[in-house]
Amino acid sequence: GSKPAKPPIYAERTLLCEGDTIRLSTDYFDGTGYRWGGPTGFFQDTYSGAERQNVVIQDSGAYFVQTLENRCYSDTAFISISIKPTPVVPAIISNGPVCDRTNIRLVAQNYTAPFQYTWEPPDGFSYPDSVIIPVCDALDSGFYKLRVSNNGCTSQPDSQYVRVKLLI
Repeated sequence: GSKPAKPPIYAERTLLCEGDTIRLSTDYFDGTGYRWGGPTGFFQDTYSGAERQNVVIQDSGAYFVQTLENRCYSDTAFISISIKPTPVVPAIISNGPVCDRTNIRLVAQNYTAPFQYTWEPPDGFSYPDSVIIPVCDALDSGFYKLRVSNNGCTSQPDSQYVRVKLLI
């Protein structure tokens, strides 16, 4: 048989973060087989798409697809995929528990720029870098979440419970 035409290859995104899923596709032709491959031993025989879940930095590189018709493979189509590191959340340092009408202070241990730190306190507001509430009350009790971002990749949240004790 004759060699099938080289298929197009598409990626949902070519720049991903660790933990994301690579989704590849091509045009579907009835009766055609597909062979997908990529770095670190990735290989799939699926129809018009392939998926690689929970990627790591080592999964960056060239991914490919070939079509198979009448026992002949097409030329190989390539696409380059880059995986960026996802930051790790540093430990949260807190001065809690605290008494009402005093201050709450939360900071990320080993704070480093250029990472961006986003705090999500129980009141729904967000704070950059650190949380300082100069005069707190019982409504400030609760979980304070921290996420760290760098180059478009955001960590899983870490949280710290702060209890505000009422003075009677």
